[in-house]
Formats: sequence, structure tokens, C-alpha cells
Amino acid sequence: MFNRLLLDCLVPGTTSVNERKTRTMLTFKPAAGETILVFRVDSDEGKKLFELEDSLVADALLAVFRQGAQPILFFVELKGSDVEHAEKQLESTIAAASRKMKSVWNEFEKYALLVRAGSASAPSANKRRKKQQQEVREVAGVRLLYLRSRSNCSVDDVIRALRTK
Repeated sequence: MFNRLLLDCLVPGTTSVNERKTRTMLTFKPAAGETILVFRVDSDEGKKLFELEDSLVADALLAVFRQGAQPILFFVELKGSDVEHAEKQLESTIAAASRKMKSVWNEFEKYALLVRAGSASAPSANKRRKKQQQEVREVAGVRLLYLRSRSNCSVDDVIRALRTK
């Protein structure tokens, strides 16, 4: 599975995911001893590899490798406004990845990032959205973090935010 991901979905030379039509992006600045691989999941190859429907695919999967540390997977969805659909995309992609990567699934820390052009957090008064956030968290034990579009963030900052929410 990981071989096909490398061959078919790797976006070489970048630590960034962006969507032009919504002006949404996420760029990681690798720390010393850190390698970040970006895989475009929302592509013909990615959909085929994960056996996903067109509308229920997250934008990207980032794999972070650090010296002496457990590797990390970030499932990333970039969204302008339709947060509910974005959560379904993340949920679907995480479930598919857990099936397809079952032989190495437990070797990774796993997180989901919903990156928005607008507000970074789900309104706390919205119980329905909170319920969906909890559902996403429960898919294979993956925690979800809402972020604003940003560049040059560190993996450590994102993980700190995920662990404190």
C-alpha cells in the first residue's frame, strides 16, 4: 500500500497542501531531523488506491518521519465553507486508510486537520457539529483539529494544539 502511495500520490518537493478556489492552504516547516511527505489523496490515483467515492475523499495525507520518534499521519481537508462535508470526507478517508494500511496502521500516530479559510474552530454552541467532531475522533482513534489556513507551522505546534483540545 505505502509503495503505491509513494509511486502514485506523492507530491515531491513540497510540505504544502493548497486549494486555489477557496484560497486555503497548510504549509509545514520541517524541523531539523524531520521529513514530511505530502500525498495527494483527492486524485484519480488516490481515489483508486483507497477505493473511495469522488465526493468523500480528503485532500491529502501527510506522513511525518522524525529521528527516534513514532511516525505521524495527518489527514488534511481544506475547506472554504462546507464543514459538515469536510468532516465526512475526513471520516471516509481515515476509515479507508485504516483498512488499506492495516499492517502498519498502529505504527503511526494519526490526526485529522480541517483547514478553513475562515474561522478555525467549530462553534462550541453547535451540538450537531460537536457530535460530528466526536464521530471523526472515534474513527480509528484519530483526533480532529480545526485550523485556519496557514503557512510555516511546525508539526510540534499542531500536535500540541491537538493534545490540549
